[in-house]
Amino acid sequence: MIRVPGDKSITHRALLLSVVARGESKLRGLLAGADCQSMASVLRELGAKVPEIPVDGSEVRIEGVGFSGLRSPELALDCGNSGTTARLLLGLLSGLPLEARVTGDGSLRSRPMRRVTEPLSEMGAAFWESGEPDRLPLIIKGGALKKFSYTSSLASAQVKSAILLAGLAGRVESVVVEPGRSRDHTERILRRMGAQVSEAVTPEGWEVSLRVAPSELEPLDLTVPGDFSSAAFLIALALLGGSGDELRIQNVGLNPTRTGLLDLLREMGGKIEVQNLREADDPKGEPAGGRGADPAPHRRNSGTCCRGSARLGSDGDTGCGRAESKGNGSDQCFGEQSDVGGSPCGGVARRASDRGTDGESQRQDFGSW
Repeated sequence: MIRVPGDKSITHRALLLSVVARGESKLRGLLAGADCQSMASVLRELGAKVPEIPVDGSEVRIEGVGFSGLRSPELALDCGNSGTTARLLLGLLSGLPLEARVTGDGSLRSRPMRRVTEPLSEMGAAFWESGEPDRLPLIIKGGALKKFSYTSSLASAQVKSAILLAGLAGRVESVVVEPGRSRDHTERILRRMGAQVSEAVTPEGWEVSLRVAPSELEPLDLTVPGDFSSAAFLIALALLGGSGDELRIQNVGLNPTRTGLLDLLREMGGKIEVQNLREADDPKGEPAGGRGADPAPHRRNSGTCCRGSARLGSDGDTGCGRAESKGNGSDQCFGEQSDVGGSPCGGVARRASDRGTDGESQRQDFGSW
């Protein structure tokens, strides 16, 4: 039985939203990788007291300062290599009466930002690109926003989350319609913190709306589940026969917007079991569970598994295309787990791999296992 590191997407959102909540949040299982450290660092520059993220996943307590407690930073907000940090941050800052310069490392400065800044500009935020067009660094000035409905040409959790965060911080109605459902960690966590976020299928696509932005968010008490993105590689290894008779992975995030690969691998003949499926300690949390993968009986499908995994990394079978992934700094789309916002958890054993429907970068620091 093994465990994988905490989910990166959930860690990002838990850190950011705990800072703007009112009261003390208690977070466990946070991923201590470089991207999440970048999120913690920029939040500190904005005046929040965010402790160091422990590598062992032990509890971190964050005293939220509310939306009014953040300040304009003296230095540029360096997002490192984290596209998620940059895009979620731009959403939050759009709704606040602050001015900031946002930048990143050479890789992040090569990635597109207008997919986020254009709809945020329509809401009322102001942006000045101080480098190449459509790239960081840029200066943002937030403030009074207007209610906003946006129809996106692609399903992107980062774009959707940025708009929802802007509406939340600016206390205006925000609606996003996507051609397909992208990962929903932001929505789950917001509901867990008392925000009324609704989802519906419409003739135009998948609609997510924050009709009434609360004046305050409730603090989080959250255990971040293991990241399905990390588990995916181990599941694939097991299905290819590289882990002995059976592999069991404990407490893996099974958010349905992230686990499309499991169905594909089962169709290929992979024996994958989900055990102890649960809504991670809370009906509003992330689904998680245990998983198992058996190799030997299905060695004949090893080639298919490899081709399928490669294909999932290069096209849009589960709603996430390579172009969107590259724009977010990764060619991989995988999954998560936890008790954040309301998603399934469980355990894994046998052989497999996964990808989700978003395109949000899921690079992991395997050295922290």
